[in-house]
Amino acid sequence: MINRTSIVVILVLGSAATGLYQLKYDVAALEERAQTLTAMLDSERQALHVLKAEWAYLNKPERLAALAERHLDLVPLAADQIIPLEAIPRRTAEQRQIAEAGSGAAAPVDGADR
Repeated sequence: MINRTSIVVILVLGSAATGLYQLKYDVAALEERAQTLTAMLDSERQALHVLKAEWAYLNKPERLAALAERHLDLVPLAADQIIPLEAIPRRTAEQRQIAEAGSGAAAPVDGADR
């Protein structure tokens, strides 16, 4: 007859086998998920590489200069357009209050008058 120790060993081995079987399929599912995520990551890296290349093309100085020339009416700065800083009139207290009320900005903390 089968003694109690044999029955306990059979039950332990059966539950261990069931646990290993379940663990095997859990690991297989996780490996599949890891492969999917790796493929997605590679795809995102490739998309990022393409975007960086497009950004480099769009920011080429020659291209930007041509666009600025075509769409903006810019002319070179004339020498008589440059004035010293002292020639700019300071704001009065009333002008500061109007500007602060219009913009909703707080008064300057550093005491700057401009």
